[in-house]
Amino acid sequence: MWDMRTHVVLPDELVSEIDRAVGKRKRSEFLADAARERLVRARQRGLIERTAGILRAEDYPGWATADMISAWVRAQRTGTDWWLPSDPPPPDWRKHLDT
Repeated sequence: MWDMRTHVVLPDELVSEIDRAVGKRKRSEFLADAARERLVRARQRGLIERTAGILRAEDYPGWATADMISAWVRAQRTGTDWWLPSDPPPPDWRKHLDT
């Protein structure tokens, strides 16, 4: 992969702050990393916007309240079942694992 030189105009204070943080010799690397991170966030934001509203409440009874969602998140982090014992999962819950 070839590197491309480009001309970018930045405020003096921003360049000085970058130089203090990483040094003048690492400026391009720092800016490339920052641009990559920003692009990842932009792609994620686009995906979130395009998929907003695709989950139907009736398909996920275990997510009916904020407390139930929090319990699901905790279960995901610990590797336990995501539904609450008093609220069994929907019959087709496995089909959502690969999406």
